[in-house]
Amino acid sequence: MATAAFFSPPCAVHIVWGELWAGRLALPVTDGFIWNNNLPTEQEEEYMELTWRAKVVGPTLPSYYLDDNRLPSNKSYGLNLFSADALCMDWLEKHSISSVALVSYGTVSNYDATQLEELGSGLCNSGKPFLWVVRSNEAHKLSKEVKLKCVNNGLIVEWCPQLEVLSHKAIGCFVTHCGWNSTLEAVVSGVPLVGIPHWADQPTIAKYVESVWGIGVRVRKGENGWLKRTEVERSIREVMDGDRKDEFKRNAAKWMRKAKNAMQEGGSSDKHIADFAAKYTAI
Repeated sequence: MATAAFFSPPCAVHIVWGELWAGRLALPVTDGFIWNNNLPTEQEEEYMELTWRAKVVGPTLPSYYLDDNRLPSNKSYGLNLFSADALCMDWLEKHSISSVALVSYGTVSNYDATQLEELGSGLCNSGKPFLWVVRSNEAHKLSKEVKLKCVNNGLIVEWCPQLEVLSHKAIGCFVTHCGWNSTLEAVVSGVPLVGIPHWADQPTIAKYVESVWGIGVRVRKGENGWLKRTEVERSIREVMDGDRKDEFKRNAAKWMRKAKNAMQEGGSSDKHIADFAAKYTAI
């Protein structure tokens, strides 16, 4: 059907595609737009430029993490929604290379108490050290039993400097909702992913993570879309200990190089930014 969405995202994305197809969004009549991405294939990038006048300019992350020596002190976005917590960085220093799973599901997604129980139990049962970000407005849902389970292998925090944490040598896996910014941060850091998507573009991104880029796996949810502890455990073990762990690492390193090279002076995204700016400053 004309408005069918790519892969299998929820209804929110179908609505956007439908509006685009019907011509009710302004995008078709714009002079162009910039796209925070550097992971499309050459064919996808060419199609977007010819059809939508799109210029790929990503990943738009602080220069320090892109190995861009032009702005070596640029280490943050300039805005944090939560106060920094140095505890997690000190904790990471005590762990060996690629041994820790970072767990975070963004600033909007949420779980009920039962789902947090399943997630927490799966993390503990994986046998891997884990840094679990549970927002302050979600913390009350954690049962005493879950907290006790996490004491031996895990650290629960309300917030962490995610990009800095992902770049730490101890991180070996990122359990994520597959939001676009989080996914880009993981790619730039060369960290394999375990995807637990919720809505909008997240299922599509998780599909790319697993089937296109080959940098991780998607957690298969049970009946009624419920998260199961056994599947969380299996997915983490597959990425960090499974037969394909080296493949995930190689692919993550490959996409990391592609992303960083694009933003270097003379790289594809660097050129696109210059072209876009020149076009509109000349008007």
